[in-house]
Amino acid sequence: DYTATAGSLAFGIGEVFKVITIPITDDAVAEQREVFSVRLFNVTGATLGITTNVVSIVDDDAFYALSAATFFVTEGATNVLVIVNRNGSTDNPGSVQLLTLDGTAFTGVDYIGTNLSLNFNVGQTSSAVNIGIIDNFVLKANSQFQVVLSNAVGGQLSAPSAATVFIIDNDSTN
Repeated sequence: DYTATAGSLAFGIGEVFKVITIPITDDAVAEQREVFSVRLFNVTGATLGITTNVVSIVDDDAFYALSAATFFVTEGATNVLVIVNRNGSTDNPGSVQLLTLDGTAFTGVDYIGTNLSLNFNVGQTSSAVNIGIIDNFVLKANSQFQVVLSNAVGGQLSAPSAATVFIIDNDSTN
């Protein structure tokens, strides 16, 4: 998360501060706040008031994922609720695209196709999307379609970034 650094500081006449550069590694791993210490020692020719300082690394990585890889809904339901979660840092706004893709269920026949951008505000960790289900009163086998996340902004995709929605047919032979 950072590169350990060691060295010496030499102050010229009239200098009252020095800058120490410690390289921080930007990775794509969601992590809690991390801390390390910077310590000054073996001082000659001066007295230090503070010899140790704590530095905090605040994670800036965000990850978008669906709340499940599989959803089930009865054909007679009005919609299926799909939740998109944002994990990791929520310190910045972000967005992710959500779209549906036909499988054995078809847009306009079995469900209402969706293609939208979900915008996340600072601090927001989830967004709910209702995808309409069409009760077509036709006896057939259960069907399915896909929900897919793409085009993450201010973060990246994490598993599951795609899910299958199974529509359980509610029509009978009677």
